[in-house]
Amino acid sequence: MKEDFVQAVWKYQLFNSQHLVSIDGKSIEIIHPGYAHVNAGPDFISAKIKMDGILWAGNVEIHVNAAEWFHHQHHKDAAYNNVILHVVFTDDGSICTTQNNLALNTLELKNYIDEHTLQAYEHLCADLRVLPCKNWWNKLEKSIVENWLIRLCIERLMEKCEHLKVRLKHTHEHWDQLFFEIVARQLGFHINAEPMERLARNIKVEWLQKLADQPLSIEALLFGQAGMLQGNFEEEYPNKLKKEYEYLRKKYKLEPMDASTWKFSRLRPSNFPTLRIAQLASIFRKNPRFFSEIIALTEMEKVEDFFDIELPEYWNTHYRFEKESAWQLKHFGDDSVEQLILNTVCIIWLLYGDVKDEEEYKIKCLQLMERLKPEKNRYTQQFAECNYVLGSSIQSQGQRFLWENYCDHKKCLTCSIGIHGLKYS
Repeated sequence: MKEDFVQAVWKYQLFNSQHLVSIDGKSIEIIHPGYAHVNAGPDFISAKIKMDGILWAGNVEIHVNAAEWFHHQHHKDAAYNNVILHVVFTDDGSICTTQNNLALNTLELKNYIDEHTLQAYEHLCADLRVLPCKNWWNKLEKSIVENWLIRLCIERLMEKCEHLKVRLKHTHEHWDQLFFEIVARQLGFHINAEPMERLARNIKVEWLQKLADQPLSIEALLFGQAGMLQGNFEEEYPNKLKKEYEYLRKKYKLEPMDASTWKFSRLRPSNFPTLRIAQLASIFRKNPRFFSEIIALTEMEKVEDFFDIELPEYWNTHYRFEKESAWQLKHFGDDSVEQLILNTVCIIWLLYGDVKDEEEYKIKCLQLMERLKPEKNRYTQQFAECNYVLGSSIQSQGQRFLWENYCDHKKCLTCSIGIHGLKYS
């Protein structure tokens, strides 16, 4: 038995709260169990408890055994003088007093907790599998799981927003620049995400916008700053890019990245950074107003069109410079487009709505996410044995946050599914 279980039982009232009696015979009625207190001091604050018909307001302390009151030195700590009820799983006969020598009212929970709840808790503790709750997902009311995943999805999105607010401040609220960096990072698809973001930060969007009608110049600026035009080339196209970049480098006093930053090994050719940079250039060439264009969109089809691009003919026969391949149109697949929308458009809409206090953009974000298919990745795969069918990207994003912040740390007693599983087992 661990104290976090007793705390969860008290917090969520997972016991028969009718006809409660303290160890010294007082009748107890819980008006409000109090609020969980994560800082030093009593476990629950601002509780309201009636004892023998008299209403008490104060704090509640939780222990497995009554003697832990002394083991933790609470009897010497004035911070615990306002404890109105000592809640324990087992009363071991210890007579507990506060620092100012007042006897504590103690409630022993053991006999008020249903046997099924205790068995479910033992199951959570004893099951060595990562998801001991797997059989609960389809037994609980559908709304419990759905609402929990929605809440976790929103938490994940807001965490992203808080991170992006810092960068937005550094750009002096330059929304075009920030969105350009977000798109670039997403095109890095994990392996080259950091270099892609660094590349975007080293290029001012204003430069690209001035070159909007010069596609060769846009590619030259991106590839040149990426450090990919430093060598000698035999093919005409990279030589044209190199020549154009040398002009732009002098004009803007540019310093390229180290080409060794980019990773090619163990990547499929479709994920090579050369191709991703070419796609980034094409996205910008098609949508030079960039943020202003995406923030004004309302229909899913138009959002998808934002990423419907054509690359220069050279890239239909190349994945990287000087290495010719079989001809193939290098457009984004449906899954890639949905990933781009989810991780760029949805997040920038939510961020804009949050910063500007414009509720319509937050709603647009969630409505768009509802239309996107649930992701299939290593996070959602962890929940495969639950046999729970996801309906949209909102739920798959919620599962990712659930895995990273609860399941992977075995925080079952702070998870809605874990708590409801204990309640209804």
